[in-house]
Amino acid sequence: MISLSVAPKNAVPAAPHRPPPPAAAGGQQGGRRLAMVIAALLLVNGLLLAATLALSKTAQEMGVSPIAYGFWMTLGGGLLLGAGALVRRPPVPVSGQFNYWLVSGALSIAVPQLLVFIAVGQIGAGLAGVAFALPTLATWAMARLFGIEGRSRMRLAGAALGAVGATILVMPSAGALPPGATPWMLLVLAAPVVIAGGNIYRRVAWPENARPIELAAGMLLAAAGMFLVLAIVFGSDLAFWTLEGASLPIVAQMILAAAQFLAYFALQKRATPVIFSLIGQITLVAGLIGGALLLGERYSAVALAAVGLMVAGLLFIVFGKPGQATGRWSAKG
Repeated sequence: MISLSVAPKNAVPAAPHRPPPPAAAGGQQGGRRLAMVIAALLLVNGLLLAATLALSKTAQEMGVSPIAYGFWMTLGGGLLLGAGALVRRPPVPVSGQFNYWLVSGALSIAVPQLLVFIAVGQIGAGLAGVAFALPTLATWAMARLFGIEGRSRMRLAGAALGAVGATILVMPSAGALPPGATPWMLLVLAAPVVIAGGNIYRRVAWPENARPIELAAGMLLAAAGMFLVLAIVFGSDLAFWTLEGASLPIVAQMILAAAQFLAYFALQKRATPVIFSLIGQITLVAGLIGGALLLGERYSAVALAAVGLMVAGLLFIVFGKPGQATGRWSAKG
């Protein structure tokens, strides 16, 4: 089983970049409480992210561009969280957050969300959820590369199964996707690599004394700035209020984004990168169910089989015993 334990609080960093300060957990009882908190945060994050995919598809059907949707989502969510952060300022000054906001905003939101928002209108919210399920595989591979995790045959087998499932999903001859949808699925599959990089970066670069709410606000606002630049470059219309019915999903998404990314960083503070990336599994399952029941989406048997292979691979990673970490950023997970 993956251990949900983390380094002791207030540990002295061995390098300029260090893992986030974990929540304190005293003894076995504290460890169980921490595991329950992590499980609850995973569920909340996964469900909110699945709702984001469904809302983005609805907004695009009303004429909102992916860039405009990403801009208003991140700007609204960032302003809401920023206001919350100002209500109670941290007792200790925090430095080094600006670069963290920029890099996290690009790797965790702007690039992957734009890729997925572009593709969701073509392949549906259910299959787009694959983008958020595969980061577990990519995160484990990167954690292995950087020495955060040691060798594990079971986890290696899981990564292989996931890669096979993803390959079947994008092969035109396999019939998993509608005709012409393969390029859009390739866009979706590029997102997990970027997200995995963000998972690792946020783990090792967490600024000392920083709180989840201010990191979430800064990351969202940094991403909003990136979406604004894209809107200017590509001439995207940001005036969603001119589109009939578009205001409701946009405003709802702003509130969802604030809630999701607050929970997102609360989870990042408590969990290791591999555990954190399990958000994607909940998103994938919720997205497939929600897409079928609420949006009328239908998936081929081959597509479901491919997703099944990916889920099996993920289970191998989840339940595979991690080997001895070798890097300076080593962590159990």
